[in-house]
Formats: sequence, C-alpha cells, structure tokens
Amino acid sequence: IEENVLDADVIFATPASLNPQRGRLGQLLHDRKIMGVVPDEVHHLPAAMMRMIYRRIQEDSEEKHWGTYFLGPSATVVRTDEASVIAFFGNETDYEYPITRGWHEGYLVPMKYMSGQADVLKEIGLPPNSRRPLDPSKPITQAYKDYLEDPARYPALLQLYLKETEENLIRQGLVICPRVAYAHDLCDYFNNNDEFRKRGDYAITLTGEDRDRDPVWFEHAEWAWKHGRWPESEDWPEDSPYRNKPSSYRGRLPVPTVVMAVDLYKEGRDI
Repeated sequence: IEENVLDADVIFATPASLNPQRGRLGQLLHDRKIMGVVPDEVHHLPAAMMRMIYRRIQEDSEEKHWGTYFLGPSATVVRTDEASVIAFFGNETDYEYPITRGWHEGYLVPMKYMSGQADVLKEIGLPPNSRRPLDPSKPITQAYKDYLEDPARYPALLQLYLKETEENLIRQGLVICPRVAYAHDLCDYFNNNDEFRKRGDYAITLTGEDRDRDPVWFEHAEWAWKHGRWPESEDWPEDSPYRNKPSSYRGRLPVPTVVMAVDLYKEGRDI
C-alpha cells in the first residue's frame, strides 16, 4: 500500500503492508472512515498478523461508531489446527455455496483427495495420519523433503493411483508435484509402466514450462483431460483461435487421464 493511494475509494493491500507496527494502518484509520473490509482467504484470519489488523480496525470502528462491515470469503472454512474462523464474525455465515450444489450446476466435480505421504511419514518416524507442523530448523524437516522427492517413491505413487481408480468409470487424476523436473520424471515413470498403459491410461505434465513451450498443445491437452476426449473444432468458443480448425492431436495421442502439475507456492509459476 503506497502513501499516495491512502485517499482512494478502494484499497487493495497485503497483510504485511498493513502491519500495525509500520504505521500505515494507523494513518489510514486516522485520515478516513473505513466502511468495509474484505479479508480474502479469510481462513488465514486466526494468524497473528491478520488477527492484529482485524482487531485494530474493529476497535477503531467501535470507538468511532463507523459500523464497519467485514466480509470474509473462503473455500477452506475448516483449518487443520481447528482454530475457529467464523468466531470472528459472531459465528454467523451470510452466504454458503455447498460443494454438492457446485457439482449439480457443473462448476465443480466430485474429487477424492489423497495425500500420498503415508510412506514418507513412516520413513521419518511419524504416524501416517500425523498433522504435526514440521519445524524448518529440525533435521526431520529436511529428511521429510528429501524422501518426499526420492524417485524410489514412484512405484508407491503409481500403485496408489491404480488402487484408488480401479473401480471408477472416470479416472482423471491430478498429481501435485514439488518441481517441474519431478513432474516430468514421474510422468515418464507412469507412462512406461505396463499395467498403467494396459488400462488405457496416459499421463501428461501441465506446467508453466509446458505452456510457454507450446501454448496450443497446452490448451488442447488441458481440455482433453477435463472432458475425456480431444476437442473437436466446434468445441471451442466462437472467439477462440482454435474454432473451425481441425485438432492435430485427436487420433494421434491417447486421451490424458493423469496430469502432473506443480505446487504454485514452491515453483512460483503454474497453471
């Protein structure tokens, strides 16, 4: 948040820029009336910095009788540490969009999330269902990271996918990988496995590098994975550059059932 935008009607700010110790939040509250605050990804509100900002604005609003409203959107309303989010809002929810409604309206698809880390936790001496945060300064954290990316785990990851999709008619899978190179290596391992190929499965990578290298292939491959078939020219919107152009991938490549993508927060770029 810059000094020259403090008088704007709407201000977008990061928690760090509103750190009460930096003085900008105090200046903002002194110079103007705050009508509303929208903390996006509000499940982070119990964090120390977010909580300090929330309390400071709330206290000024009550003292000055502003009646500031707080609107907190989130798709992660349950935290792993079980800290309450809605308690900040008087335990009231103004609007809820259930996941089942998203399924019926076609905006979401049913999914089953598998952490795939039971073998890693066992290797470093933690129970398979452990939720304990790892201290970055402890040797166990480095051991966790090293084993997590060990190619020796590839067979376990493949067997986990085969087992969980054995009886499913729809076998689309998304594997979140720690690095681009890891994603490509794991993709090759899946595709070179006889059992995987015999089932008619096909793995691809969809990373920022893939998109930069061949954006046309990227768009077609992502569409094919989502819809279970390679797109026809009429499948694209009217304003799409692929409209009325025959696909060069249909009939030449298997339909991808598994996508290896990369964790945005570790790679910095992703789909």
